[in-house]
Amino acid sequence: MSLKRAIGLLIALVITAGPSGIFITFADGKTKVDEDTHVTNTREKEVTDNVPLFPALKDGKYGFIDIRGQFVIPPSFTNAGNFSEGLAAVLVGGEAHLERSSDGSPYITSEGGKWGYIDRTGAMAIPPQFGSAMPFSEGLALVTLASDPNAPSLDEYLAKARPLNPSYSDAEITEYWEKTYSREQPAGYIDTHGIFKIIPQYDKTFSSSFRNGMAQARLLADWPDSNASEDEWKDFGSLTKAFWMEIGGNPIDEAKALSRVKVNRIVFEQQNAMNIHGKTYEVDQYGLKDAQGRLVVKAQYDSIGEFYRGGDEKAYSVVEACIVTQWKIFRGHPFGVSRRCGLIDSNGIRIAPLQFDGIRVRHYEDMAIFTVGCKRRELSSHCELNTGRKGVFSIKERKIIVNPQYEEIHVQREGLIAAKQDGKWGFINNTGKVVIPLQYSDASYFQNGLAQVGLADYIAKTGQYVYKGSLGQLIFKPKALPTPSPNVKEDATASLTGSGFIVSRQGQILTNYHIVKGCSTIRTVIEGRKQSVTVVGADVANDLALLQLPSRVSTAARFREGRTIRAGDSVVVVGFPLRGLLASEATVSTGIVNALAGIGNDTRFLQISAPIQPGNSGGPLFDHAGQIVGVVVSKLDALRVAKATGDIPQNISFAINGTVAKAFLDANGVEYETGMSTRKMEPAEIGALAKQSTLPIECFH
Repeated sequence: MSLKRAIGLLIALVITAGPSGIFITFADGKTKVDEDTHVTNTREKEVTDNVPLFPALKDGKYGFIDIRGQFVIPPSFTNAGNFSEGLAAVLVGGEAHLERSSDGSPYITSEGGKWGYIDRTGAMAIPPQFGSAMPFSEGLALVTLASDPNAPSLDEYLAKARPLNPSYSDAEITEYWEKTYSREQPAGYIDTHGIFKIIPQYDKTFSSSFRNGMAQARLLADWPDSNASEDEWKDFGSLTKAFWMEIGGNPIDEAKALSRVKVNRIVFEQQNAMNIHGKTYEVDQYGLKDAQGRLVVKAQYDSIGEFYRGGDEKAYSVVEACIVTQWKIFRGHPFGVSRRCGLIDSNGIRIAPLQFDGIRVRHYEDMAIFTVGCKRRELSSHCELNTGRKGVFSIKERKIIVNPQYEEIHVQREGLIAAKQDGKWGFINNTGKVVIPLQYSDASYFQNGLAQVGLADYIAKTGQYVYKGSLGQLIFKPKALPTPSPNVKEDATASLTGSGFIVSRQGQILTNYHIVKGCSTIRTVIEGRKQSVTVVGADVANDLALLQLPSRVSTAARFREGRTIRAGDSVVVVGFPLRGLLASEATVSTGIVNALAGIGNDTRFLQISAPIQPGNSGGPLFDHAGQIVGVVVSKLDALRVAKATGDIPQNISFAINGTVAKAFLDANGVEYETGMSTRKMEPAEIGALAKQSTLPIECFH
């Protein structure tokens, strides 16, 4: 189906509301009633946002306070958003808990339940029925349908689809991936009465709120099956390309859409021939055209910012532009490993010189936040997250107004800038003078006279507390799975096996989460003795789990310190593949780092050539000096790739990057050891050393 036909079909759908549910009337006249949605709102009067209200936490529940810190709407919700156009999204049911970010700072999150909307009296204007809900804008709000209770959870999917799970063949995994798992829920737009005005068929991640009568959206589409033709793949690519639409859901041309917000420039991409280290390569570069397609700035930049950003919902007259200043060639391909960034206007005139590692225009004020001295990933010119020093550049004055000395900076709102230094947040003015001391674990920007600091407190511009929240029963999300029972028969067969390695002398073991998920008992073998272990930490998203031995140990693996590993560096994998079929002792395999990213350019992973088998998962990945640089996690689904490409990939495996693993250990307070990778060791030496800390992991259900 073509994009034009698909959009036409969506436009033909007409949606109305009845007293007990949402009625979706299709073009053929048939009507489907969704009995699970009970839209009973009959509000007649228009409610305004004249008095600011703020979502606030008390005893673990959200309500709304006024600017004096007094509750106007009692705390009774699991989560809550800000008021917009008289309504605020609230989460009913589910549970809230604390999590830790990569730097160890706590934050509040929630899961389960359903989202609805309340008015400014606290009455439920649109009953809870959505999986997620965004603020209203121009009379419409982006919402997703509530999750199907019968659909598998992401954990269940990963447990079944994990290529290293020996219980399933590649064919079964591929079939499950292509036909069974569909967790993502479609997004659509409702009006202030809860009626769908634009049918939910869009990808929430790539859809924006309405501004100037327009929004950007992307259709959800099923992946073509393994026998799909080239035309079907092209149709899929067209369907999943973001496009502009008007309030009625009708698509609108990009140039026409941008002209509405007074944007008359469109960024275009072009391949240019470039001489790099004495050889000519084709590289992607960017320039500017006007709405009629006429050239304004030739393609000469490594990247150019957009003049309209859906996330910011604002048009820009000045955007970022960067050029590569240093190239490296790896396996015949050029990679930009250093770049300089500045600002240009719509005519290509430089507003800020190309002298920063990175720079970002902020839409609240006439200013940009820049970065200098950042760390870069190997074979990448982009700064690593939260590295380098931040400062502020004034677009109006065309000069630096706050010197680069801060770890992070939020946008300026209401005359103050939130800034972080030495791990603490405070507020500075546009000259860099500290106005409110840097003393908080976190800080938002000021809005309507108040700013949220810490986990749940509000302060005024004087720095005085207006409201202090209370967490109540909120605790860190339980990391421990059910405590294993030691009563396992000696001849019992594990339902899943993998590997792990000791990361501290306190007896803590790092492995993959999917190995220990749902286990009633987890067992390992150390110094020839079988011992039960307990799960004391888990990171489902990154597939990591922390286990605890009953006693301390004398040896632990060490993580690499200093320069990060590079593509092309040699690595060693140690683990217990196919335990029970192959040798019972740890096996050693060698390879190199192929790439510093996994599938979809995911930088949490390393791609390696070392062969791995079921049972290697969770084991350590060593560099040439015997230091940990990753956690083995999976091998590429060869059958699936063969179906898509017609070729069978060889020796393509993946490991979780050691930096991700260390962040997980930091968040769980593990005292792991590190070492410099100066001495080069033979694989046999690394294997002998690794066997002291690498253990088999057995799961019993």
